[in-house]
Amino acid sequence: MKRLRVRISSQAAEQLAPLNRRRQGMLKREIERVAGSAPGSRFIRVGTPMDVAAAEVLDDAGVLLVYAVMSRQELVRRIWGLELDRRLQSRQIARLAHGRGARG
Repeated sequence: MKRLRVRISSQAAEQLAPLNRRRQGMLKREIERVAGSAPGSRFIRVGTPMDVAAAEVLDDAGVLLVYAVMSRQELVRRIWGLELDRRLQSRQIARLAHGRGARG
């Protein structure tokens, strides 16, 4: 398979823009490296130590389409954030139900 052309969606470009030049450059270089390595799966996660990009290989067009970019910290917050909130909330409810959380 030949090298894939890289296309960045408008949404991903907007998400990439606030990153400083160093982080943008690192992520873009990693995306280019992955595009040149002929990835075997359709959906690809491209990452650097600080950021992650989600991409899709469009075989018929020979394109690697990057459609989302976010920091690893934001990704962790999105994955675990709701679960952590639920656990804290259930603990608070349990404390109130057992009379340990009442004030006054």
